Amino acid sequence: MPDKPADLDEILASARRWIGEIIGGYPPERREALFDYFTRAADAYREAAEQLRTP
Repeated sequence: MPDKPADLDEILASARRWIGEIIGGYPPERREALFDYFTRAADAYREAAEQLRTP
C-alpha cells in the first residue's frame, strides 16, 4: 500500500487481535469458509473502488 500512513499497523493492531480472537473461536472447517469469504469480499471491494476511480 504505497500511501499507507506510517502508523497504520500500530493503529490497527488491537482490531487485528480482536478479529484473531473472534476467528480463533471457530472450528478449523468454519475458519476456512470465513477466510474464503473475506478474501473474495476484499477482491470485490477493491474492484468496486477501482470502478469509482475510473471515469
